Amino acid sequence: MIKEILVFGSHGALGSGVVEKIKLADFDKLWLFDSHHDGAMPVQNEERVVVADLSLEKNVVDAFKHITPAKDKFIYLFSTIGGYLGGKEIDETPIEDLDKMLTLNLKTNFNILREFKKLAAESAGSSAIFTSAMTAFAGETGKSAYGASKAALSYLVETAAQEGRRINMSVNAIAPFIL
Repeated sequence: MIKEILVFGSHGALGSGVVEKIKLADFDKLWLFDSHHDGAMPVQNEERVVVADLSLEKNVVDAFKHITPAKDKFIYLFSTIGGYLGGKEIDETPIEDLDKMLTLNLKTNFNILREFKKLAAESAGSSAIFTSAMTAFAGETGKSAYGASKAALSYLVETAAQEGRRINMSVNAIAPFIL
């Protein structure tokens, strides 16, 4: 069985750590997606793909065009895409901050998940991991926009996990407290 893994946000702080550990695993191909990559040469089984704004559906569709599904291929995905804005209470939080958090933490991952599910349906099986946050499960002062966006992502992951059963796709999220 061929095993390929896609890492979105591969060049960020969390993404680089994830990639470092994944390189120790037994994957036939490692796909690294980010808005930029460092100058280091990719290893033999590694493909680097530069992607622009993942909140735009077209950019995510174009990114996934690089991956070929197959019935003898198991495809994994790890999305480290997300960000944090906080420190203000609800009545002090500009609506633009809420929009930014929903776009960065939910919309980007929704787009990734939608395309991944299509790929998974045409493959032997798949597994995806997204990065939520503990804040998604318990309100915290000064984190309303961030927490709401991560809670929405966690809901999306739970829904995708149920939908994925029909196509041999598992979907989970990690929820760190502090990165």
